[in-house]
Amino acid sequence: MAVSRLAIKIRPEVRPFQVTDVQQLVNRDAVNQDMTLTVQQANAGPAFTAWIGDKPIGCAGVVLAWSGVGMAWMAVSDEIAEHGLWLTRIVRAFLRDIIRANRLHRLEAVALEDSTRNKQWLAVLGFAYEGGTAHKYLSDKRAVQRFELVEGMDTWPM
Repeated sequence: MAVSRLAIKIRPEVRPFQVTDVQQLVNRDAVNQDMTLTVQQANAGPAFTAWIGDKPIGCAGVVLAWSGVGMAWMAVSDEIAEHGLWLTRIVRAFLRDIIRANRLHRLEAVALEDSTRNKQWLAVLGFAYEGGTAHKYLSDKRAVQRFELVEGMDTWPM
């Protein structure tokens, strides 16, 4: 009896971030993006890469901006969509651990202004919309909307 490809689902795994990971990644939110910024962000705090077999499907981390404050970032491929529940669980645990280890009281994140899926996902992770649009925020001048997790909020992951 042949085994259906759907019956065998390869489970993603998490590895520490390496520069070569992001060099192999096609970012779904900026296909032609220079990944130099992502490497700089990864060097400014803890970061990890999600893998399926021998292919990275997403990189994420937290820039430790100053004492008590972090800025979350991510670069993901289209393949990440198949693993949404897994990714949400992993990222929640990662953020909780980073908040504890670095004694953060505030964690910020941004989503592209026109990316409903990214804004919805940040809400699922517990981030609150700060309001307004930050115009020309990214290096490629795209606009974003800002989100926050603040100690004492109902969604604070501690």
